[in-house]
Amino acid sequence: MAYNGGKEVGTITSLPAQGDNFLLGGKLWCASEINYKLKRVYVKRAKGKITTLWTVGAEGDTDTKVVGKIRRSWR
Repeated sequence: MAYNGGKEVGTITSLPAQGDNFLLGGKLWCASEINYKLKRVYVKRAKGKITTLWTVGAEGDTDTKVVGKIRRSWR
């Protein structure tokens, strides 16, 4: 889970490194603090570039229909 100011902002399948920027819910976040025991990431809004690219695993697979719609929207 990712939290900003005590409010849950989303769910992630793997923990980023502290200080990494990543996209979640269409917004760029920076992992400011990580609680490995509770598997929580405390985030703040970020500017700049993404530093974490999620790898696709069993929990993070995206349905092929969704991928197809995304690719078609880029055309």
